[in-house]
Amino acid sequence: MPTLVRVSYAVIFLGAMALVLASAYATAPGGERWYARGYYNNWSNGVSGSISTYANTPSDVNHFTAIFIAIIFPDGDWFEVGYYQGGGIVCGLQYFPTWYTDQQAFGQYGCTPITNRFPSTGTDYPYQIYDVPGTSQWNGVINNGLVKTTTFGYSYGYGHAVGEANGDGNQMNGWFKSMQYGRIRGGTVIYWYDWASLSTYQDYPYYVTPISSKEFKTASWTHP
Repeated sequence: MPTLVRVSYAVIFLGAMALVLASAYATAPGGERWYARGYYNNWSNGVSGSISTYANTPSDVNHFTAIFIAIIFPDGDWFEVGYYQGGGIVCGLQYFPTWYTDQQAFGQYGCTPITNRFPSTGTDYPYQIYDVPGTSQWNGVINNGLVKTTTFGYSYGYGHAVGEANGDGNQMNGWFKSMQYGRIRGGTVIYWYDWASLSTYQDYPYYVTPISSKEFKTASWTHP
């Protein structure tokens, strides 16, 4: 049975769309990025999943690893929630895993660390992003708490679960579980469904190990 979350309703009109994976975050500041990601290639009004917390030690203070879920919109904007460790990122240097939100909305970029509480290494936490119909707003939720509300130009997008680094010498240990996509139906209810399939993308030396359509791991061949 899908999980229900009560929300207000918006009518969604879908046009043709091509999803470009490798350049999804190309406009983010900070230079070249490497990715290992899984995604369900179907539109949705939200993405949800559980992520294990790892201490991904970067190669130096100018490099970071981020583990997160995201919605990518048809115009190339995005919204993500997760955790990161390291530096060389707009969010600032963090020596331990740190929750954060990140987005590009209407061409404007913003990254916000959450420094009043921190994830515990070795612990799984739930993450969720979903559309608030009728408001053009999207909510980002970490560990069942609302951490960000941002306005975007679309009420739908494509859900991803991602490991990201700004260099090829970092660790990228990630474990994504119970991945779901959300669909608004019946006026005021968003239904959550398990990902029915899993597509992947990876930049060497990082890679994806699928476990099921809704679960996978990320890692590095050179820095386990």
